[in-house]
Amino acid sequence: MQLPLAQLRVVQSLSLDGEEAVAGAPMGVLRDRLGVRLNALTQSANRLVQRGLAERVSDPNDRRIVRLRLTQRGCEWVAERRRQRREHLTGIWMRLDADRREALVRAVRTLEAIGESAGSAVETRLERSLPEWDIPEPYGGAAGALAAHTTERG
Repeated sequence: MQLPLAQLRVVQSLSLDGEEAVAGAPMGVLRDRLGVRLNALTQSANRLVQRGLAERVSDPNDRRIVRLRLTQRGCEWVAERRRQRREHLTGIWMRLDADRREALVRAVRTLEAIGESAGSAVETRLERSLPEWDIPEPYGGAAGALAAHTTERG
């Protein structure tokens, strides 16, 4: 199943780990996180609910607050998309020679540094996009995942 970009952004925002994944994210928080108008977010949420990927839940502490969270089907859809992306990126990685792998690691580190200086979540987004490997010290973050793969798979 393919989703329009607006819905995909909402799903990705909802696919965070932790308490918010269980309780759901308040629509106002999602609006601010995504930088969209509430009516646009509501439209995307409606379509995700219709597809069975998300559900609206009431806030137990404040009935005025509506939360949105992924359904089991939505969580499975996200997991499958991530598996496919990891598989695709691993295939690309394996076709790179050592010099290109090292250049890619340097580029990702540069992006991480830019993200940190801008105070953004670039690193988190990059980590979600990269294959999941054990990251040895002293590496960390997305660049560490790439560097670890460089040393493990040569």
